[in-house]
Amino acid sequence: MVQGLIAEFCKGYVKNDAGDRVAAYIAITPFNTKVVCEGSREIASKLGLEGIVITESIVSLDLAGVDREGMDVIVRSILEGGYLARPGLGRGGDAVLFTLVNEAVQFLEETSADFSLTE
Repeated sequence: MVQGLIAEFCKGYVKNDAGDRVAAYIAITPFNTKVVCEGSREIASKLGLEGIVITESIVSLDLAGVDREGMDVIVRSILEGGYLARPGLGRGGDAVLFTLVNEAVQFLEETSADFSLTE
């Protein structure tokens, strides 16, 4: 496992194929950069930061002890789940992770209940 992996989440914009600015959330990790446009859940992976303009840092998460695959799952879940746009999360990484874990636990409980009903 890799120690002290930082995922930086930002708000900014990217240019689409037509050259228009599109508001986006950006995740920068030691491995790659992922972008999801506002109002979408589709993630685009970028190797570099060209074409991306960062306007605001939202939160930085230290994912110590998580490997590359685990970091990718966490980053994708945060971007796809729209957690960065939710009001009331504040600027704390703990709040984002707490919300993500709570939703994962709730999903597992629902899945477990569905499974036990089918037995």
